[in-house]
Amino acid sequence: MGFDVKARRPKKKGQTWFGCSMPWWGPLWEFVVRETGDLLPDEVALHGYFNDGVYVKAAWAREIADRLDEALAGGRAKKRARRRPRRFDEETVRDFRDSCRGSSGFWIW
Repeated sequence: MGFDVKARRPKKKGQTWFGCSMPWWGPLWEFVVRETGDLLPDEVALHGYFNDGVYVKAAWAREIADRLDEALAGGRAKKRARRRPRRFDEETVRDFRDSCRGSSGFWIW
C-alpha cells in the first residue's frame, strides 16, 4: 500500500501518476510542507498525509516544483537525505518535482 499522486490534465504523456510507498511518502510530504512554508492551506498540508483524495491546485503544484528545485540546488534535500538515509532521497524529490511540474494540479490518494 502506498500513496498515489494522480495528475489532472498532465502536460506530457506518462506524467499522469507518481507513486510512493507509505514509509517514503510521509518524509517526502513533510519535506514538501516544510519547503513550501505558507503556500498550502493547512487543510491541504494536513490531508497530504492521508489517502483521502486531497486536491492540490495547479498554481500550488507549479510552486511546489519551483521550491523543490530551490531545495535541491541549495543542498537542503541532500542534507535531509543524510539525516534520514532510509525512506528519503534526492531522486524521489526530483521525481515528485517533475510530477508536480508536469501536472495541472493533482490528487493525493
